[in-house]
Amino acid sequence: MADKGQVAAQTGEPLPFTLQDGENIISEVIPDRRGFILSRSFSGVIPAIVIALIGIASSINAGTLVLVLVPTITFVIVELIAVVVALIAYNKFKYWLTNHRVIGRRGIIGYSINSIPLENVTDVVINRGVIDRILTLSSITIVPIGGMQFVPRGKYGSGNVNYFPALKPQHAVELQALIFKLRDERKKETGRVF
Repeated sequence: MADKGQVAAQTGEPLPFTLQDGENIISEVIPDRRGFILSRSFSGVIPAIVIALIGIASSINAGTLVLVLVPTITFVIVELIAVVVALIAYNKFKYWLTNHRVIGRRGIIGYSINSIPLENVTDVVINRGVIDRILTLSSITIVPIGGMQFVPRGKYGSGNVNYFPALKPQHAVELQALIFKLRDERKKETGRVF
């Protein structure tokens, strides 16, 4: 049985899971801090802009400054909350690649840990959405056997071991190649070939 006292190499903190027999950590993946916080903060921008525009449109008709200040203050508060939540969540987001599985930890107040056996990985897709392109980031989606159903970004990005957000583009390409390599080695080891 694996030693429960093992620690993460990059952070020096104890691992929040137990390694299986013969399992070794190959890589720890931590999202880019600036990119993670900015991309998560942008999720609050659209609703805040809509609220601000409605307030500005009403103030033009009403001709009062108060109606402009309320949506502006609301916008600032929504963005501050989004930044605080992103800062808290960043400290929980972490992934580990082992020679047996991909393990993910994420959360806001508490955290959850999930894993996908490497032999169940069918594809590793690099994503670059509009916000990712603006921030020069990429994300990775791991597709397990049976594929995946569409889940909205907020839910998908915060609660799924299959999603690695806020990576530098070159790091995403390297991780994709590493996951494929580890998967193929694991399939040979277990005798599972499909």
